[in-house]
Amino acid sequence: MRTTDLVTWLSFLALAFPSILLFQLGERLIYPHYLVLMLAIPLLFLLHPMRTLPVAILVPLLMMVISTIINASSVASSILVFHLLHLLAIMLLARAPLDLTLKFAKITILAYVFAILAAKALELVGLQSLVQGLLVTQNTLGQSARIAAFATEPSYAGLIMLILGRFIILFDPGWMTIRRVGMILSALILMLSLYAILSAFLLLLVYLEQKRSPRALLGVLFGGVVLMIGLSYTEFFALRLLEIDTTLGLMGLGSGTIRLLPYIYLFEVATDQPWVLLWGGGAGAFQPDFFANVGQFFTNNATLTAQLAASIYDYGLLAILSFLFLSRPERWTDRLLYLTMTILVMLNTGIGTYLFILFGSFSLIEQRQRNRGPILSS
Repeated sequence: MRTTDLVTWLSFLALAFPSILLFQLGERLIYPHYLVLMLAIPLLFLLHPMRTLPVAILVPLLMMVISTIINASSVASSILVFHLLHLLAIMLLARAPLDLTLKFAKITILAYVFAILAAKALELVGLQSLVQGLLVTQNTLGQSARIAAFATEPSYAGLIMLILGRFIILFDPGWMTIRRVGMILSALILMLSLYAILSAFLLLLVYLEQKRSPRALLGVLFGGVVLMIGLSYTEFFALRLLEIDTTLGLMGLGSGTIRLLPYIYLFEVATDQPWVLLWGGGAGAFQPDFFANVGQFFTNNATLTAQLAASIYDYGLLAILSFLFLSRPERWTDRLLYLTMTILVMLNTGIGTYLFILFGSFSLIEQRQRNRGPILSS
């Protein structure tokens, strides 16, 4: 294996299996991909220097520069450098060979599936303590545990499986048999995450769109039935619905309240300061502003990354919209499914997360292959 391939492989492993090597240094949690990328970025750049930049990355880079110049006095330089390094990592990892990327995607998605199914099986027989530290996060709403597999939370695990599963369906549809699709869907259901369920439905649609055969249609219909049956026997979502109290308005949405607050705040700011949507307030601007001015709402969180809302507030809407076009499928149905996946990912991630790097890298690899020739199909 070439040095660049080995470094790329290790980088992808650190991004997709963060919980294995996650450790605490003082009061900070250190994710393994930070350390790996500190070595991988200079090595990949030296061994295989970039001669051109992906057009899809140029727009956010330009907007980050413009936002920094306009808001120079208030920019958090450490956050700006951190985000720029994430974009650089995406550009470098996106040059990975297709065969290496496919092999990684297959191994990773199988590892997630087996880990989730094993964790659930052990929980059912009362042996969840065997995987407590690695695979399971406790669910305070009921007796069942929420499974995050090798990610840091269930929603991230579900989205990683969606990104990798879709990639495999596009480039090696023969490998993605109905049996394997069924195992992946079962694992997504068992994670007890709304975003994992949405990922399962979207993956079914991608599979149907690519296969376009009666057998695939029957498999998808069967998978849909399995999804519905699985949901009907899952107490987690029923308990989450019971948390909602419409008489309390916004504060009656349970855990959904804290997810909505950043967008409500962003809308209120935009009505008075529309330029925030154009060029943003600069790197790191959202966090202090939000907690200084959101007093009309209650939150127990001392800090909040706010994901998509924070990225829009920091760099402007144009920078974030450009991420919707990292990959540009030709058929409108494929493009709609890709955009849906992108929105699901962006609602759960910001520029500074391992999920964003993984999503961006695979999207650019997909588009690079599309530029070289037609994507494989069954």
